[in-house]
Amino acid sequence: MSLLGSSVTTVALPLAAVLTPHASSVYMGPLGAAALLPHFLFGLPAGVWVDRLPYRHLLVTADITQLVLVASVPVAAAFGVLTLVQLPGCRVPRRVANLFETVAAQSFTQRLVPH
Repeated sequence: MSLLGSSVTTVALPLAAVLTPHASSVYMGPLGAAALLPHFLFGLPAGVWVDRLPYRHLLVTADITQLVLVASVPVAAAFGVLTLVQLPGCRVPRRVANLFETVAAQSFTQRLVPH
């Protein structure tokens, strides 16, 4: 279910930027680039960090973090307080959590499934 939510968010978050606070095309470029920033910054060290943490706890924490961050966007839009600062402020930490979740899931699967 988490993969479905991540896929929907990839499309829905930029769409929310265009529809709700009326972002310009100049804003959309950096918003798209913000999605790749965590992979460049944390891609290599993520594996080392994940190996030192309990996988199950990390997976649950990453999912809850992503849920809270993504849910903040429609809640803020419903109350009319969604800003252009909140969207990358939501997107970057969500992608960090997604990166750690992906690495942990791949490592955890090897421990669950016998050779």
